[in-house]
Amino acid sequence: ANRAGAHLNVPYLSQAGHEVVLDWFGPANAPRDQRLPVVIFINSFAERSQRGHRIYRGWAAVANTHGMVAVLPDGAADFDAGLDALLAHLRAHATEMGIDPDRIGIYAASSHVMRSLPAVADPRRSDVRAAAFYYGFSDSATFRPDLPVLLMRAGLDRPGMLERQDALLTAALRVNAPVTVIHL
Repeated sequence: ANRAGAHLNVPYLSQAGHEVVLDWFGPANAPRDQRLPVVIFINSFAERSQRGHRIYRGWAAVANTHGMVAVLPDGAADFDAGLDALLAHLRAHATEMGIDPDRIGIYAASSHVMRSLPAVADPRRSDVRAAAFYYGFSDSATFRPDLPVLLMRAGLDRPGMLERQDALLTAALRVNAPVTVIHL
């Protein structure tokens, strides 16, 4: 199978009587015999797809430019079950997609961070090897010691948002989690 280009409306989970789908994009110029890292652009909203949004499509193009396969999934009604199904799908289709299932990263922004951070902090999801969280927070104070996390923080944001992000960073520092912070 040819991994280059767009692969649209690929089912990865059947839930509540309908299929939950993803789009994935492979870089055009990657060597065919090379297993590539994959980045999942998390959507935690089951009620609205973001796969076609220009920001997500733009992030997919950036990932492809840097030699990564990009995955844009629709959200599942049960976020944790959906993430587990998505990770299982990637492992099961790694050869077809040309991905390295040992190099899975996620990106979540804004309100998607609230569900994503605790989900990837769960040791059962150790196949997620890196995470980037842009402008968001979570009430979860749990971090995996083996999961490098990049937190991007908007320094001039609302005071309440900054307080929640600061509490999250304090929790990470308390357990010496491998967290990098970028203040925007």
